[in-house]
Amino acid sequence: MIPYKPYEVEVPEDLEEYYILEEGGDVLKINTYSEKWRRKTFIRGLAFKTREEAELYDKKRILINKMEDWAKKHNGDWTPDWNDDDETIYEVQIDRFPMYGCDSPLVINEVEEVRSVSIFPYFYSHETAREFIDEFRGEIEEVFC
Repeated sequence: MIPYKPYEVEVPEDLEEYYILEEGGDVLKINTYSEKWRRKTFIRGLAFKTREEAELYDKKRILINKMEDWAKKHNGDWTPDWNDDDETIYEVQIDRFPMYGCDSPLVINEVEEVRSVSIFPYFYSHETAREFIDEFRGEIEEVFC
């Protein structure tokens, strides 16, 4: 029997050619940092092969933060009760195969029995989920589609 070995991210040999995204959003070559620091950064998913990949990651993080902030303000004190099977929770999803000539891949689903994890916030009402799509459609389609 082969002993269990947990999966580990393989660090590329050309890591010094990668880029990092600093806290303030600046994209820098990673080669000015120590090898140990570069490796730690890479295994956390914070080193990027190209400047464009780093910039896209930055856009995603900014958008996720913005969407979460918006949802907190618009959902008020409501938070999903994952133990209440009778509570209807609304989620926004990206439908990779939109039907019926839909002009947007964003759809609203009721989450009842099947619970899923989403990068997007959950909502207490269909109307709030619709407002979320109206607010963020363009940015979501640009960054995630």
